[in-house]
Amino acid sequence: MSHCSRLGLVGLILVPWIVVPSGGCGGNSLPASCTLTTTPLEGNALTLMSDARMDLVGAGFVLLGTDGANVLWETIDVIGTAGPLLTVALPTHTDGPWFGVVGTAASPGSQVVVVYAANPAGGMASLMSFAVGIDGTAPTAPAAIGMIPDRGSMTAQLLVSAGSGQAGQHAGLMWAIKGTSTVSAKVLGPNGTQVGADVTLGSVDDIDCPRFAPGQEDLTATYVKTAGTPPVQTLVAREFKADGSPDTTLNLGLADWSADEAMGCVAIAPAMPGYGLAWRANTGSFSGDYFTVFDPTTGGAYLPAQILSDERVAGGIAPPIVGVAKAGKRYILLLARTSGGEAREVDFQGHQVAQTLTFPSAQGNTGTFTSQPLGNSLFASYADYSSTVSTDHTAGSRLFAQVSCN
Repeated sequence: MSHCSRLGLVGLILVPWIVVPSGGCGGNSLPASCTLTTTPLEGNALTLMSDARMDLVGAGFVLLGTDGANVLWETIDVIGTAGPLLTVALPTHTDGPWFGVVGTAASPGSQVVVVYAANPAGGMASLMSFAVGIDGTAPTAPAAIGMIPDRGSMTAQLLVSAGSGQAGQHAGLMWAIKGTSTVSAKVLGPNGTQVGADVTLGSVDDIDCPRFAPGQEDLTATYVKTAGTPPVQTLVAREFKADGSPDTTLNLGLADWSADEAMGCVAIAPAMPGYGLAWRANTGSFSGDYFTVFDPTTGGAYLPAQILSDERVAGGIAPPIVGVAKAGKRYILLLARTSGGEAREVDFQGHQVAQTLTFPSAQGNTGTFTSQPLGNSLFASYADYSSTVSTDHTAGSRLFAQVSCN
């Protein structure tokens, strides 16, 4: 049996599986220098969520999600061993919840912090938070930590994002209104208390994809702002230190490569002293995926490389790059296809240097990919459903994957 055929069976077994691609799987003659290891996680109310989020916390991961009435989580170590499924019920709320993992220097990653909106009045709502032990121990009493626009009274779209700090001590919350807006953020610590004052991340004419991403320090708040005619896109990345205080801000113009199309999300990974970045673009003459390395020590110059054009893929739309990890002097890119995903190793100029790895799926029916860089590997997780019906998410498993390259 070829490696290509074996990939389709991985989601059906309950042991880790390592794939080293052959020439036929990669569709090219590049070396098979990368491996993909996948471990199925038992299907449950959390692991089968299409949009569950995997955060990097210390030397491991926490998978988090919500069904609207509860927040659910389980820990995952670097070899794919999952802890027990734990839940906490939500108080009455009008928006949210948003969540992350917090702790202390002595006990990092020891709590899940939950934030939600309640008691709307006059176009605003109270922002409430509480924390519960990562092992499910009793939650703290909810406490007010400020105000947030009331989604229910708005005609514009409210964008809210949360994420965990890499050191396991702080979580971040950021929000903005789609269109002209101020981007605001809070840093939360143990028991859901706020660390420092609110932080203004900038003013925008329009905003897309606010989220917390892997970066140089503990928390990295990122978003894409659009301004001008024709529209010009800029990636903004604000770093937060290990003590929760704000640090440097990156403003990286993407106009020369994306002025004809709203660019959307940027996949980002730390690459000391800069970042590896990937995004979709449409210049009028080229539509597809770009990758670049930004190094501030070289004067801030960067040259995006074309990774994959729309014209070269079935259906005419290149899959977006949703994850980046640095692997030595090279980078691993995670591309999300409608029926799964694939990983490619590229050099700093975006040239593919190893065969493509295809992520396994039982039926080609998968959820959203969530990924994190750690060490020289890219770790990812996604729900893999047992039904051939794309909207049927009732049964299956979740795969925990590690891509490593020589």
